[in-house]
Amino acid sequence: MLSTSEPRAALCDRLPLHTRRLVLRRLEMSDLDAVAAMLADPLVMRHFPRTLTRRESEAWLLRNAERCRRDGTALFAVTLDDVWIGDCGLVLRRLDAVDVLELGYHFRRDAWGHGYATEAAAACVATAHADVPHVPVVALIRSANIASRRVAARLGFAVGGATLHAGVVHERWDAPAPAGASPTGRWHPKGTLQ
Repeated sequence: MLSTSEPRAALCDRLPLHTRRLVLRRLEMSDLDAVAAMLADPLVMRHFPRTLTRRESEAWLLRNAERCRRDGTALFAVTLDDVWIGDCGLVLRRLDAVDVLELGYHFRRDAWGHGYATEAAAACVATAHADVPHVPVVALIRSANIASRRVAARLGFAVGGATLHAGVVHERWDAPAPAGASPTGRWHPKGTLQ
């Protein structure tokens, strides 16, 4: 149970998350083949600076595991009928002097157009709102990424401005705050807010 004096972001500890069709679990090194194939796909990565090599994908998985350990949150594997179809989760970022949880996801091409991104993202946002309601949830989306803009809109996010991320201007989409929350807290080690 969360304490109002010291809420914790134990999102990684809440896994697996189950939705109507999907299971979200920790990303593991055993996911490397699927992750590397997806992150090397130029169509999947067209809104990112570039595709990744297998070695870079392995490093990406290791960084994600470190985020889970350090921050209590990260990107999670998304599976459909026990088959890996992508990743979705929340990454701690500091934007405009405020700690936020950035919603992010990638899905294999054959998983596009089925509502999986919206379904997985909704589960992640709901979990964040339950565990750390005072930390704003945002999505950083390039304006040309129409599919991600649609996902954000379906989830009730609204454009709240623009920000420079990874050397590229992104729209900052803000999630509606949960009822009664005042998103002004600061993140501290181990996912505590003070």
